[in-house]
Amino acid sequence: MRKLFTFFAALTLSAGLWANELDDVRNAAIEKIEFAIVGVTDEDILAIAEKAKQDINAATTEEVVNSIKTFALTKINALVLIQTTR
Repeated sequence: MRKLFTFFAALTLSAGLWANELDDVRNAAIEKIEFAIVGVTDEDILAIAEKAKQDINAATTEEVVNSIKTFALTKINALVLIQTTR
């Protein structure tokens, strides 16, 4: 019984550490998105950023977080580039 308790305690601890790492990745991704929209007033760009932040907070793996971040930043940068060239 004690071995089973120790196993579940270790499993719970490792899950907690994994969650903290995922939170760090989420926070870093959101910071990059927020940095990309500093000074932006276009509603479409702000909507992309807001949706990306919501999706990042709902993501369950680091790979998904990074995918959402990369796609959102690509869209944001493209729209900003289009606006500045007009």
